[in-house]
Amino acid sequence: CRVRPAVDGEPVKSGRLVALDVAGPIDPVVAPAFHLLQAKPLRPETAIKKLSKDTQQRLVAQLEQTGRIRRTVQPARLVGRAYSFPLTDRERVGAARA
Repeated sequence: CRVRPAVDGEPVKSGRLVALDVAGPIDPVVAPAFHLLQAKPLRPETAIKKLSKDTQQRLVAQLEQTGRIRRTVQPARLVGRAYSFPLTDRERVGAARA
């Protein structure tokens, strides 16, 4: 795990989220959270508030880039566009339901 809460006796206030120095690649969806906490340890509520804005968009973009879902436009609506994101490979769904 790359993030954990600080405990008593550390230079950071207890309960703040701290990013750990761990070698290896970082998942592109969670990279902004890791970099935010590397810059400054935050309370969990503050971190969630700052990161919740773009998380869904980053997750959808990553799933599209890796080919796990595809974006399709729904039939015309009165206001705006609606999208759906069907899975491209149903094999994993069957294994999860078994």
